[in-house]
This record gives sequence, structure tokens and C-alpha cells, in this order.
Amino acid sequence: MSPSDLARFIRLGQQADPVILDALSRGAPSEFRPALSYHFEVAGKRMRAAMVVLSCAAAGGRVERAIKPAAVVEMIHNYSLVMDDLIEDLPANRNVRKVAVKTMKEIIDGERLDLLLEQAGRTDPYLMKNRISNPTFKTYLDMVGKKTASLFKAAGQIGAYAANAETRIVNALGTYGWKAGLAFQVMDDVLDICGEKTGKQQAKDIIEHKLGNAAILIALRFLSRKDREELKKIIGSERVSTQMLKKARSMVNKTPAERECREIAMKYLEDAKASLSVLKPSPFKDALSDLADQVVARSY
Repeated sequence: MSPSDLARFIRLGQQADPVILDALSRGAPSEFRPALSYHFEVAGKRMRAAMVVLSCAAAGGRVERAIKPAAVVEMIHNYSLVMDDLIEDLPANRNVRKVAVKTMKEIIDGERLDLLLEQAGRTDPYLMKNRISNPTFKTYLDMVGKKTASLFKAAGQIGAYAANAETRIVNALGTYGWKAGLAFQVMDDVLDICGEKTGKQQAKDIIEHKLGNAAILIALRFLSRKDREELKKIIGSERVSTQMLKKARSMVNKTPAERECREIAMKYLEDAKASLSVLKPSPFKDALSDLADQVVARSY
């Protein structure tokens, strides 16, 4: 390969850079954007991004359709490098790496379950064949445990490992994170369906055909057969209109779903705070307890 060929491929892959920087600018708090974007602002070979683009073109696709997928691949690669670099400089790096890898695997499986709980919008043969149309609350907890709570759990464990804490402390902070994560997601679901001024798109889970929402699943238990079928029909519609969305929210809100979800979240909150009992009294222990309180008390 000549230097000019390599330069051409690099330029091809670098077409993904503006997409990456735009995504980072929209998806991260302003104070963190410089740290996140720095790795992409420094010119790189972008060979993996170039491979995505070339593969698309070679398969008969248009180059412009490959730019966003190329950005995804490049972000995965670069952030895996960033994570490796950080881990190598950390105390107890073997344990940190183990927790990080396990958590990433769980999140991926959680995302898979979340897709299977979608009732429309995707025609992938695997999803069509394995779609979960009548999930139990246990199925929901399995999904959010992997997709959301596992990262909270990892945060507690990795923090303990960074302090060279003994195993019982690692386990306790992992439990704290796990329970707080479950409480967080249940509240997130409640606010999505029942919240009024959250600053987010209202009932996004219904628009995205998601049955994996605590408030929806609990509401289905209380609705009449007719209303239950209507709510599931709305969620399974290819396009959810404003009128359909209003009807779905109304059906959920006429059940005790919000109250029951808040009670479930409060129980997880209590369990999370109870797990902190093994820690010595300190302002930081108090702050962890306060943080868990905010998970349930928040309105957004």
C-alpha cells in the first residue's frame, strides 16, 4: 500500500469524526465534553471507520449511509482503548477490569432483552421470532438489572476496589449500587409514563413500543381485559399518534401503577441504604445515603 493510498483511506474514515463530535456534544454534560472529545479531535488513522465505509460501498450501499455506523465502530474502539489506559493506572486494576468486562456483557444482554420487549418497529427475524409479548415482572427485573442496575453495582464495587477495601465492603457497596440502580430505573419508568414536567419526551417508552416499563406492566394487571388489549395494541402499533398516546397514559394513570411503582422503588431504596451499615460513619457514607434518596425523590 502506498502512502497516498493510506492517506486516502484515512480521509475516508475521518468522515466519521464530525458525527462522533456532534454525538458527544449532545449526549454529555458540558463539563465532560472536552475530556470525551479530545481523543477524537486528535487526528487518527480511523482504519476501522474506513473499513465500515468501504464494506458498505463494496456491498453496493451508498457511502453516506455508512458514516454513522462507522462512527459507532470508531467510538467503541477508542473508548475501549481509553478504558484500558485508565485501568492500567488504577489500584486493584485486575479486579476493576473483571468488574468492567462483566458489566459490559450484562449491559449488552440487557439491551437484547429490552429489544425483545419491544412490540413493534423492528423486523429483524431474531426479534420477530423471540419477541416477548407477555412478560412477567421478573422478566422486567432481569432486563433492567442487566441494562441499568449492573452499572450502578459496578460503580459501588469499583469504588471499593479503588480503596483496597475488604471483600465484605466490596460486596456491600455492590449491593447498594444494585438496589439503587433498580430503584432508579423503576422511578425512570414512572416518570416516563406518569410524569408531567420532566424535561423529557413524555411517554417515550410507549412511542418506542416498549413493554419493558414497570408502570405499564403493573397497569396491565389492573386493567380490564378490553383495556389491557387496547393498551397493548397501542404499544404494538407501528405509529403511535398523539391521541393514542394520550389514551395510553390515561389508562395507566387510572390504575394504582404509579403508587405501586413508587412503593417498589422505596423498598429497593431501603435495601440500598441498609447495605451501607457495614461502613464506618462518615460524611461520605451519609452522601451515599442522600444520593439514594434522590434517586426516588427526583422529578426528572
